[in-house]
Amino acid sequence: MADYVRLTGTPHYIGAASDTKPASCPSGSRCYEHDTKKWYITYNGGTNWVEMQDLDAIVLGATADGTYIGDIKFGEGLPANNGIDIGDVGIERVNLTSVTATITQDDATGLSAEIDLGGSSMQTILMPAAWTAASLTFSVAEATSGTFRNAYDDSGTEVVVTTAASRAIPMPSELAGARFIKLRSGTSGTPVTQLSADKIITVLLKG
Repeated sequence: MADYVRLTGTPHYIGAASDTKPASCPSGSRCYEHDTKKWYITYNGGTNWVEMQDLDAIVLGATADGTYIGDIKFGEGLPANNGIDIGDVGIERVNLTSVTATITQDDATGLSAEIDLGGSSMQTILMPAAWTAASLTFSVAEATSGTFRNAYDDSGTEVVVTTAASRAIPMPSELAGARFIKLRSGTSGTPVTQLSADKIITVLLKG
């Protein structure tokens, strides 16, 4: 059994399922198991690793230059200034960013301020260490300060994410294409007031 190898300049690691994942690394770092084709993310500096689901863990497709796996592009012959060379395989980094959504303490609506995704795709929700027990729901608008509408799936059920403190959670696929969103503590019918302090939720983006 070996240790994972970090890709230079990124918080990403590659190894086999039997290898030891890093025990000390930045929160939000990811590990890719090349034999199982699974992605894992740590939300607490390497102490715990959780499997990523949905858009995070699938191969997004091949191009003439290579193949995207998660947020890393693998391809032969990439110029050195576009990525990292490992042997004869080039690895091109795709831009990863994050935004934060703050749910104000004692706000009975449970809604965060709007966040602008700027055309990026949402990947993962990172929950804060302190969280008054509640699920997450979402409101979406087509323009900043526009009319926000509660998010429902095609069966007419509100899009609900079960969550808890210090978890990393895949973003629901029903929100693909959304740009301006608000996160809600609780459901639209039963919002949950967050107690003790403002709650800051981090949303990881790609693109």
